[in-house]
Amino acid sequence: MALQNTDIFLVNRSGTSYKVNYQDLNATASTALTNAATAQAAAEAAQATADAAAGGGDSLPSTGGTMTGAIVYTERTITSGSFDLSQSNVWTCGAITVPNPTNATNGMSGIIRITSGPVVWGSNFKFPGGAAPTISVFPSIIPYYVQSSSVILMGSVTQGIA
Repeated sequence: MALQNTDIFLVNRSGTSYKVNYQDLNATASTALTNAATAQAAAEAAQATADAAAGGGDSLPSTGGTMTGAIVYTERTITSGSFDLSQSNVWTCGAITVPNPTNATNGMSGIIRITSGPVVWGSNFKFPGGAAPTISVFPSIIPYYVQSSSVILMGSVTQGIA
């Protein structure tokens, strides 16, 4: 037996009962399906636009997948007068006083390769335990994370990386 537009349902929501006729229920369901289909089409169009803007395949699709290859960074040299974090996140330095970096933005991170020592650090660098490490085996690497423009959190140094 098929439902008729005049059929009435008793619906209970959160302890309150409502009388709903099939015609109203069917119209509400049809509207919801139409709205869902419109939203799905808009989301797919937005994703296609984002994928095209990302270089048409140079990024991992939103549906997942496998990324192959390598991410390669240009290693820049820190000099006693220049350390601009907007230029790279992979750095190298020798036996210098590492200046406080310019253009440090919250959330930046990277690594510094130290090729000789001793190295003296600017006041914005904060080390585990409160003191800069004594580095005696080179090259060494040390990760960093920018907490704020004036606080650079340094990780533990790894010495003797060859």
